Amino acid sequence: MNGLEGLISEGSKRLGLLLNKEQTRRLCLYVRELARWSKRINLTAIRQEREIATELVLHSLVLSGFLRDKHSLMDIGTGPGVPGLPLKIALPPLRVVLVESVEKKCHFLRHIIRTLGLKGVVVEPSRAEDPALVERYRGSIDCVVARALAGFREFVELAEPFVKKGGLILNLRSPQEREGLEGRATECHEMEVPLCGRRTLVVVKRVD
Repeated sequence: MNGLEGLISEGSKRLGLLLNKEQTRRLCLYVRELARWSKRINLTAIRQEREIATELVLHSLVLSGFLRDKHSLMDIGTGPGVPGLPLKIALPPLRVVLVESVEKKCHFLRHIIRTLGLKGVVVEPSRAEDPALVERYRGSIDCVVARALAGFREFVELAEPFVKKGGLILNLRSPQEREGLEGRATECHEMEVPLCGRRTLVVVKRVD
């Protein structure tokens, strides 16, 4: 493999993920479709395939090590499906709920889910604070994630109603954003994103 396939394959190996050919194919198709759609619709500020593969896909897959024993994932403010869809492709049994309030992004999500033939993925065209959404998923999700959503404390407040007892809230922050996060986080990890740089991964475990 070379090009985009090689980049994703090598990057995932560095993260301890051994993807098969079909998983690599799906991730590459996701990258290409996102790049193609973003030329017409503002889905992400990152438009080039290589940058999408590193900054979005590999960045998402950093979370995979925390999810291998989990059954359900909610991605709040998922945008074009990050990190939820790359994680679903890498961990097929995972049931994924993608929460996104912008209709054009939901349109892309439905398209790419069909195109990739993914099962066990639900698109919720809503905001995380919507009372109907909260009641539908209250206390039922193993792990809630977000890539770029509000501040860390605001994200935790949005995520907590959905998480099961003992579940996880995961948020990737830049190292500069680490200050002041220690009060709620049970764990804080400096993670190396292949071909991308270091990020701070904040893990909050719900114990109540």
